[in-house]
Amino acid sequence: MNAEQIWELFFPPRCLLCGEILAIGQGKLCSDCQMEVQRREGRLLFSPQTQQPEGLEAGFAVFYYEESKEAIWRFKFHGAYRMGEDFGRLMAEKAGKAGFLDLAKAQVVIPVPVHRQRLRLRGFNQAALLARPVAAVLKVPMSETLCRIRHTKAQMTLGDQQRQENVHHAFAVVRPEEVRDKRVLLIDDIYTTGATASSCALALRQAGASSVSVLALAAGAVRIR
Repeated sequence: MNAEQIWELFFPPRCLLCGEILAIGQGKLCSDCQMEVQRREGRLLFSPQTQQPEGLEAGFAVFYYEESKEAIWRFKFHGAYRMGEDFGRLMAEKAGKAGFLDLAKAQVVIPVPVHRQRLRLRGFNQAALLARPVAAVLKVPMSETLCRIRHTKAQMTLGDQQRQENVHHAFAVVRPEEVRDKRVLLIDDIYTTGATASSCALALRQAGASSVSVLALAAGAVRIR
């Protein structure tokens, strides 16, 4: 018995989505969630042929937030950061099958940054954990040149207009040469109004990015077109 198997005896693996305890060697998902994920195709949020948030070209999400919020909550706030690798690969798989990655034509992958105060509290940036496996699948670099230059309120506590004001001019690019004349794929865990992604995209475009698309793990149902 290897170290990983011993670990699983004391800390049984749980389904990524529903949290059900899995049998050793069962994989990352329970049988019900495995069937649901296989059925799911993801959702195109917007494209060059539809109305787009300012600065963005196209957007895609794998799940509706309401059906995945418990899993995302565990991922972000309950120390289950190891889920990031599996979620990131799932994002790349579904976006690829849907043709979104061909639409985005990414040359660099960039996670939505968190402010250093929140990073100290949480210990990691969930978007960066998702971005690394996406970049690996695409075989393009991941850059953390985008930074959050001021601390903002949590977006989930705000209304639509407040969200836009909250993240206005909240981001900056510290190494413009990493995005100049490149097509950027922005990664985030949740897409709701698009305020955060749009603010990030405007900063990236100002730094010279030729286009910015966004890939999210989940999106609010009312925002999906």
